[in-house]
Amino acid sequence: MKKNLLKIFIPCKENNYFPLFLRQKFLNYYLILILILKIFTVPLILYISKTIFFADITKNALVEFLNIERRERGLAPLSLNPVLSQSAYLKAKDMLERGYFSHWSPDGISPWYWFKLAGYDYQFAGENLAIGFLDSKEVNDAWMASPSHRQNILNPNYKEVGIAVLKGNFNGNEVYLVVQHFGTPREKKQIKVKTNQSNLISQTKKIEILATNSNNLANQSRVLSEKNENLSSETSSALNNNLNITTSSLLAEKENISVSSSISENLNEKEDLETTSSNFSNTDTQFLAEKENLEQNFDNLNSQTSSFISSYQNNNLKLQKIAFGILNFAATKYTFLLNLIIYFTLAFLIFSLSLTIYFDIFVYRKFIIDYKGLIPRLITFSVILIFFLYIDKTKLLQIIPHQVLIYGF
Repeated sequence: MKKNLLKIFIPCKENNYFPLFLRQKFLNYYLILILILKIFTVPLILYISKTIFFADITKNALVEFLNIERRERGLAPLSLNPVLSQSAYLKAKDMLERGYFSHWSPDGISPWYWFKLAGYDYQFAGENLAIGFLDSKEVNDAWMASPSHRQNILNPNYKEVGIAVLKGNFNGNEVYLVVQHFGTPREKKQIKVKTNQSNLISQTKKIEILATNSNNLANQSRVLSEKNENLSSETSSALNNNLNITTSSLLAEKENISVSSSISENLNEKEDLETTSSNFSNTDTQFLAEKENLEQNFDNLNSQTSSFISSYQNNNLKLQKIAFGILNFAATKYTFLLNLIIYFTLAFLIFSLSLTIYFDIFVYRKFIIDYKGLIPRLITFSVILIFFLYIDKTKLLQIIPHQVLIYGF
């Protein structure tokens, strides 16, 4: 492994004192690879814009870009406020449902209405709008190029921000709409209440009088309850005596009633009923046993189903997190990483060329390198790499037919 790396990058006997990295064939393949990775940015952007994660990716990226712009100018970063995000969502939803793109609705509703509707009491407030974009960097660059939007982003009076990104139909096209709400909450004034000492004393006396009256009422209530108990005990004893007399007379009459049916027939019927009852009891026992088995099987099936659903949901949630992480990295870091590779290639190209020339002239003294062919080739290679750096994501997005509209207030 070490020898192969030396052959590629360092002049030595194995590569005839000329690194493979500087040879035309290797440089051509490397350029083709970088070109493919650069062109891949376009389908990658289109794919991410059609995923369910695009709104969240854009929202997070816009907050990050916003705070980067503020930190670079010595301003405090803005914190994401859920109430402001709710007001931005309400505004975005209203625009898509009613088909307008403006700070003021067709019937004259102002931008500040949505702040109040969401319950955000503001001291300072602002609003940025954008529609028809494919990438968060594209939106941020457009806002920073507009004086009114730039003023909102860099306003030192703002402390918080809320963002909503919604997808919907606008003028017959499926587009993404972003609403960015800035705000500073109004400070709540503390009201000092001065108490009057004389009023407190008079109120205290009134409370004492009410307490005395309450005690008198409690004593009267106790006397009435005692009288009520005595009366109820006398009434219950009288009723019990009358009931005993009535019961004894009824029992005497019952003894005088003659029984017309025979005792033997009653006994036979009783035995038949007992037999039938025992049969029903056995059937009921079997039915209950089968019912318990079915209920137990059903409970087992329910527990297995719930565990399967829970496991599926957990796995699905993990996959969604992984997918979001990959797409978020691709949307926000892919271009940066590719440019970093190009910068590293340029730096290593200069280093490898300098090292090769030094070894050829001062160490090995072979003088076998064709500098007339090598130098122009490396210059051409470097110019192409610099051109790749110039063609960033924003310029590549111009290839895709779409129109970005912005509003700032």
